[in-house]
Amino acid sequence: MNVLNRALPFLAAALLLSPYYFFYFTSFDQGNADSPIAVTVFKFIALAVCVIAMFPMSIDRTASYAKLLLASFFAWAVVAFIFKGIFNGFSEFYFINTVLCAIPFLLMRPKQGAITQFLSSCAIVLAAQVAIDSWISYSGNSLWDNGAFVGGVGNPSSFGFLCNLLIAYVVFYRKGRFVFLVPVLAYGSVMSSSMLSVAMLAAVLLGALLIRLTVKKLIALLFLPVIAAVAAPSAITDHVAYKLASIAPSDDMESRSISVSGRLDIHAEYANRFSEEPFQALFYGFEHYIGIDSQVLTYISSFGLLISAFFFIAVSIGMASAFKGKGELNRFVAVALLLFAVSFLSNRLLDYFPVAFFLFAVLSMLRPERRAIKLQILTGDLRRTVS
Repeated sequence: MNVLNRALPFLAAALLLSPYYFFYFTSFDQGNADSPIAVTVFKFIALAVCVIAMFPMSIDRTASYAKLLLASFFAWAVVAFIFKGIFNGFSEFYFINTVLCAIPFLLMRPKQGAITQFLSSCAIVLAAQVAIDSWISYSGNSLWDNGAFVGGVGNPSSFGFLCNLLIAYVVFYRKGRFVFLVPVLAYGSVMSSSMLSVAMLAAVLLGALLIRLTVKKLIALLFLPVIAAVAAPSAITDHVAYKLASIAPSDDMESRSISVSGRLDIHAEYANRFSEEPFQALFYGFEHYIGIDSQVLTYISSFGLLISAFFFIAVSIGMASAFKGKGELNRFVAVALLLFAVSFLSNRLLDYFPVAFFLFAVLSMLRPERRAIKLQILTGDLRRTVS
């Protein structure tokens, strides 16, 4: 049984981080693909294994304020998503990825220690995927034209973000032998060809150095520039140069959605639309679920500012609780949620499976509030108790 308990989190991590390897066997062009039904089935299998590995088979009858806010957001958002789709047509279905990842955490509370076992397994799996992508890139079979590393998550920004998240987990909380995975994960972050990922990587490593410098950390960090310089100098230089150049205004609509200037233009465009249609922007959003390179704009445009505020306030509550708390666990959660918050401004990573699962996993690591809300499901009674 002990072997099974150790193996299940690793299997869950391996499955959750691997669905988009199917893209290597389909037509794929710069993020556009005809997703085979196998990918969808694989996602459900991965989530089912995660539930078996990490959750007790019982409904959690207590809820923090953050969880209640999240439940309220998703209840309204799912209804709005379905009705808008029925009456106006579905523009896309990425939001379903977020909903699927949220359901287990809204209904159940993870087993004690399950999240840390899962994240430790994810660090190993993602490091292995960096090695696999190195071979794929060397053989000239990368999914993306710029050779960006994507692992089994299919999206460069998602892959780079998860590398940074797990680096933060290792250097702020897990430590031990796992610190030697940091150079590999850092290389994966850089090779994701995402400028935000590179900036986040620098911030995480600098933060770790400022908080506590140990010999092992120093050795691991000293290897980073050596590995980066030897393994991929031209790729890193070319892509960073491209991203820096994209800050300048551009009329090239083809690259608009992926350039820095394009994202700034999109924010300005939707700010104007919000001012022109304030009632819609405030209460229920616009006609479709609108995927924009910003989680904030995506949710406000799709569901309205008021209901979207439930989601972002819930994340803010978790972040504030972690920053106020003491110890290495709270330190990691605070850093992780800060990384998510920054990404919300420039990307919609939660729409890309399985990034949202990691957000809810991190939030669930916070210790229960001293004053929780107990839900009496059978009687319908709602009362405040001290846990």
